[in-house]
Amino acid sequence: MDHRIASVVRTALFGSIGAMPWVALAAPPAEAKALSERAAAYFAQVGEAKAFADFTRPHSDFVRGGVYTLCHDRDGVNETHGAKPLFLGKDLRRIADPDGKEVRIAIVKTGVEQGRGWADFRWPNPMAKTSQQKSAYVIDSNDVVCGVAYYK
Repeated sequence: MDHRIASVVRTALFGSIGAMPWVALAAPPAEAKALSERAAAYFAQVGEAKAFADFTRPHSDFVRGGVYTLCHDRDGVNETHGAKPLFLGKDLRRIADPDGKEVRIAIVKTGVEQGRGWADFRWPNPMAKTSQQKSAYVIDSNDVVCGVAYYK
């Protein structure tokens, strides 16, 4: 699908359904990266407690359908997850994708070692009902790695 058409469709859907975390819509990489950078700036501006609360709130500016902000501490403990609040406070280091890649370790490692960058993995897409390639743009922010992922 042409990116311009996809953007119009996303805008129409977001406008009509609001921020529904269980809806996994595709987003181009630039959109995921921009939201991740906005989240990092917000984190620096308001601090950890407010940022984590807002990143987790279903109808915030940091949760847009299947595009949401997630954060992990350097040990892989989930601090925020815009789609799965049950992950909060859980050690997710050993959760692996279908290929055996430990996703949270890859996300945290990318943030810590590079400061910012892309981490690739496979993840279940609830809309497609299958695992698909996903990429997260992550940024290290004061001992916490936050990012936004999209389905490729």
